[in-house]
Amino acid sequence: GGMTFAIPGILPEALATHNANLFVSAENSAYDNYFAGPMVIEVIVNDPDLKTLDDVHGEPDVTINGNKLRVAQNTDGNWYGYFADRSQALLADSLSGAPGFGLDFGKFCGRTTTNTGVTGGVEFTQTVGIAVPRISAGVTGAVDGTGFGTPDLAECTTTATATALENHVVRENKTLNTAVATVGQIGLNETSGWPIIQLYDFSVGGNVIIQYNKAGGAQSTTLTFDTVDQYAGVELDRTFYPISSQIHITLTDLQLNIDPTDEDSWTWEGTAGGMFYQLFTENGENDAAFTSGSVDTDKAQDISASKTALMFEVNGIVFLSLANDGPTVAAVSDNDDQIFNSTLVSGLGGITGLDDPTTATPITFTELGVNTGVFGNYDEADNSNLDILTIASDSVNTVRGRSALFEYGEIENSIVVGFGFATIDLVEDSVAGEWNSGEGISLILVDEDA
Repeated sequence: GGMTFAIPGILPEALATHNANLFVSAENSAYDNYFAGPMVIEVIVNDPDLKTLDDVHGEPDVTINGNKLRVAQNTDGNWYGYFADRSQALLADSLSGAPGFGLDFGKFCGRTTTNTGVTGGVEFTQTVGIAVPRISAGVTGAVDGTGFGTPDLAECTTTATATALENHVVRENKTLNTAVATVGQIGLNETSGWPIIQLYDFSVGGNVIIQYNKAGGAQSTTLTFDTVDQYAGVELDRTFYPISSQIHITLTDLQLNIDPTDEDSWTWEGTAGGMFYQLFTENGENDAAFTSGSVDTDKAQDISASKTALMFEVNGIVFLSLANDGPTVAAVSDNDDQIFNSTLVSGLGGITGLDDPTTATPITFTELGVNTGVFGNYDEADNSNLDILTIASDSVNTVRGRSALFEYGEIENSIVVGFGFATIDLVEDSVAGEWNSGEGISLILVDEDA
């Protein structure tokens, strides 16, 4: 609580930033403008002088540490560009499994790529490479990420028809403006080339300066590319939990905000330590989790072994004990943001901890708004996927004071079973003067356990 977030779902002109025309998705005073790992950063230029769709405009001059960031006009009249750290993007993509799922950045091409079938002839020479969302397998030079140590990306040269969408880390971008002859005002290939994620080499601990060189005065935002464990937080909605109650957990970690245009979803296996990106959409629809009633181990990749390389440090891993100090007091369950207990998952196999929800502890956290870095284990109806068990009244003393444990990184929270004291109060002024026989009176019953 207490944090204020800039939400890209709101029109950029309504955002309270220090620049009149430049918006950067990672600009957030609550996180001191830090970003980390494979987070994709969205840059928006909202300039009234460049907003009309049917007039030809010159491309705004935007730079990243002095190197050009190409921005294209979208149908809302604003100009958009996307960027990420090259090494982190290549590593994340290598963990994506099947094309178009998990942390898939698309296909990678070298910075000299200008092939009309890939970029529409647009140059990206001041980057260190690009990630293209759609590209034919027959295009020469296009590669998937292979992790750290990848040599310079090769130029993509062969014109070919684009294939299915692979980019899964910018899922709800705006559409390119096609009202002018040059698509997006700069001539991008509409089919394969949007949104292109432009890659740069950033130093851990170093500054990343985004600048809009507008006539009459430059506007800039300075980010820091570094680990962000210091901004993580976990908040429980109660100090103790009566039987049958729901457990609402709010998790803050800005690095889990990979996609600046859409709510991100993360699922952990709280006992085995598995870490999965986008098994479900923000609405709980099946994304990568299941195919024909079984976990698809190509689409659903456990990336926990790479969390340190992805700059998570101690964060990134959930530990969940349903019986922290004796009896089992809690259970995982389905809600509108995760679905494990259903006919959809009958006969599961292949992923430890996710394949048997009667004994495992899968728990999904969904981002509470686009680009916030704040996540909840509860859906839009406030239904949680973690609950205190229903226990017979003659057995409640076996769990009184006992707990479950939720741990994120080095942040531990005991989920303690407890009971409150009820009160009954007469409502003042519900009767006038004396309380006469047969006259109704209002009461207020306060019982947190209920």
